[in-house]
Order: sequence, then C-alpha cells, then structure tokens
Amino acid sequence: MSIDIISSSSIVEAKSAKKINASRLLFDAKEGVIYKTDDYAIFKVHRLNDHITPQNLKKIKNSISSNNLTHLYPIKINRSGEILDGHHRYKVCKDLGLSIYFMVSDQFSVRDIARVNTAARVWKLADYLDYYCQAGHQSYIDFRDVYDTLLSSDGRRGRVGLTKLINMSCSVCSSEGPMTAFKDGKFTFDKKGHLIKVLRHAREFEFIHKEWTSGAFLGAISLALSTKGYDPVKMLRNARKRANYFFPVTTTKDYIDILEPIYNFNTSEKHRLIFRRRYKKSF
Repeated sequence: MSIDIISSSSIVEAKSAKKINASRLLFDAKEGVIYKTDDYAIFKVHRLNDHITPQNLKKIKNSISSNNLTHLYPIKINRSGEILDGHHRYKVCKDLGLSIYFMVSDQFSVRDIARVNTAARVWKLADYLDYYCQAGHQSYIDFRDVYDTLLSSDGRRGRVGLTKLINMSCSVCSSEGPMTAFKDGKFTFDKKGHLIKVLRHAREFEFIHKEWTSGAFLGAISLALSTKGYDPVKMLRNARKRANYFFPVTTTKDYIDILEPIYNFNTSEKHRLIFRRRYKKSF
C-alpha cells in the first residue's frame, strides 16, 4: 500500500505526489507535511486516546459524509503510527472507505494528548497513572501498588484522593509542582519514604477509627509524623484508650484538634507537642 505526500501549503499537489513505503514513512516523515493513504493498517490506537463516544462519532460521520474536509484537518500520529489526535475522524474515514490525511508529530506529550481529547473525556490523574504504569515507569507502578492497599474488601477506596497521596509522596517534582510532575512522567516515588510511613501508621488506627483512609485523616497523620519528637507508639497507646474521642470530620485541621489532645494526655506542658504549629507552617 502506498502513501501520497501532500504539501501543507497546497492540496492540489496530491495528484502528482510521489509514493513511498508506509513503514519507512514513520521514520522519515517531516513535520508540517500532510500525508494521504488508504492503508488503514499503519494506524494504531493510542492507549490514552481510545475513548470513542457515539455522539461525537455520529456528528463527525454526518459532517464528513455531507462535505469531506478531512484534508484540511489531518489526524496526528507519532512515529509508531499511534493516533494522537483525530481518533474519531480516523474511524469514520475507515468505516466509509475514505483516504486518511495525517501528519507525523514528534511534539505531542502525554499532557498534549489529554488536552486535545477533553471534548470526549476529561482526563483524570488516574488516567496518567494507568498510562505510565503501562509504559513501565517503576515509580508509578510502585505508587499504584501502595494506592491499591487502600482498597476495602468491597473494592472501594476510602475518601483519600490521588491528589492528597501525590502531594505527600512526590520527592522530586518539577518547578511547576507535584501535579505537573505527575502528569509529565517526572514523578518519583520512594517506597521507603514519608507516604509509606503515613499509611503504615494510619492503618494502625483501622480498628479505632473507621475513617482512617480519608484524606483528612491521612493529612493529620502526615503532619504528626513530621512533628519533631512525635512518638507513634505513644499516640497509638493513648488512642486505644480513648477510641470514643474519634468521630468523622472533614478537614485535616479538625483531625489535628482530635489527635493533639489525645497524644498530650497526662503529658506535662513542657513535653507537649503542638501539631497546629506544624499545620500552619505546612498548609
């Protein structure tokens, strides 16, 4: 199967375009050049761009059927043939037996794929996590293993969100912050780091407080562990004696107000720890 090379400045050149081998094209293609082919086999579905919505598909099919302008809106692929932008257009053209107009791009990042496809589905942090895990990024795989430990027996997680966990575990982040690092594939996770210590200590409250997996509670535990002089054994001993002090609240500050008096029970003023000071510095 051959491919026509079409100048990005003139669609007329398609009539006299030279032919080149499809597999070679993926390596030799130039940025800014529009290509045309009837060889659907060279295209692959990108795992982050595989969401087809019937509504969009029907709308695009009606538009192309009545007035085919796909040569003005070529799909974007990478050098592996994966579709980065234009999955709906590709499927419609394939179903209708039409030629595919496309451009090969080296410029698309994972976040770019998310942006151009928000009309179909807004990407979530879980989408980035799944992608980088499938791509074999070990930090993301290790992080997901830890995240999965928060699953309950019925397959549901506690109220802790990915944002909270990422903020507590991102040891090396870009200057834009942990969320940007996570989305850009620059997230690093230390299996012996702070998040592991937080989850291990929080799990010790499993039979004391049923909301131990909530983001607010984990945030309070994180701050407690970051307070100089904090003793997890003392905290747990006092908490078991005063389990009736625990009740569900919605913010980390509220949980600090519960944990701090429990920790300092029967402790002289000189040796009391004040988590609230840590809270004000950290948040």
